[in-house]
Amino acid sequence: MMPQEPQGRPVFDLGNNLLGEQPAQIDLKKVPTPGGERLAFTLRTPSTTCTAFLTGKDAKTWARILTREAEGMSETKLVTGNGMVPG
Repeated sequence: MMPQEPQGRPVFDLGNNLLGEQPAQIDLKKVPTPGGERLAFTLRTPSTTCTAFLTGKDAKTWARILTREAEGMSETKLVTGNGMVPG
């Protein structure tokens, strides 16, 4: 499950009335599946929960992309369910 580049479409749903800055929490857990071990990557916000099951290779790719994008931000802080965490 490789992360996809937006290719001309918005990264978020502009019509979503719930869209806005809000706390988010990431939960990670290695889980066995019929296809082998996967990393369950769950993103939770007050309005939704989304889980992706990643291979080791895909998890490393996602980590590289997240790191690259975070390093390019003017202020690297993550908003989590527990408040602000320095990046």
